[in-house]
Amino acid sequence: MADETDPARVRLDEVRERAARAKEREVGAHARAALLHDNAAAAQDRLGHPELAGRARERAAKARADAVTALEEKAGAELHIEQSRR
Repeated sequence: MADETDPARVRLDEVRERAARAKEREVGAHARAALLHDNAAAAQDRLGHPELAGRARERAAKARADAVTALEEKAGAELHIEQSRR
C-alpha cells in the first residue's frame, strides 16, 4: 500500500490526476474538431467542391483518430493513478 502521507507521493498523484483531466479535455477538443470538419465537408459538397470536401473528411478522420489516442492515454493515466493508490 502506498504511503498516502508522503508529500512526494501526494504531489505525484495530484499531477497524474491533472494530466488525466487534461487528456479528457483533449478528447473533447478532438471530437469537436471532427464534428466541425464533417460539417465543413458537407458544406463543401453542397457548394460543389468535392476535393475540398474530401480533405475536410480526411481531417475529420484524423481528429477522430487523435481522440481515440487521447482516450487511450487518459485510460493509461487513470490506471497509473489507481495502481499508485494500492
